[in-house]
Amino acid sequence: MDLRVSVVLLFFFFAGGNSLECYVCKPDSWGNCKATLEECPDECSACSDCEISLSNGYKNMTFRMKGCATQCQTAKVQTPEGASIDLRCCKSDRCNAANAAVSPDSRIQILQ
Repeated sequence: MDLRVSVVLLFFFFAGGNSLECYVCKPDSWGNCKATLEECPDECSACSDCEISLSNGYKNMTFRMKGCATQCQTAKVQTPEGASIDLRCCKSDRCNAANAAVSPDSRIQILQ
């Protein structure tokens, strides 16, 4: 009986620790963004890192968002309006850590 209880507890220990950990970062209205490490909900299978670049003809604006994703496909898109969207996806713990900083110009441009 004790062996069965031990096996069940061991199963729950290993099964419970399988949640994906991703950095989460969403810029506020000023463009400030501080990445924090979070455990993703069970339905999430990937971490995402999205960089968006815009230009109004005078200044360039670049900001980044990070998070957990239920579905994610790496892609790079250039819109007719001149926006560039670079979405990267990965499926291991903390894999979206790189480049968490936001460019200084983005804080000004997001308000305009």
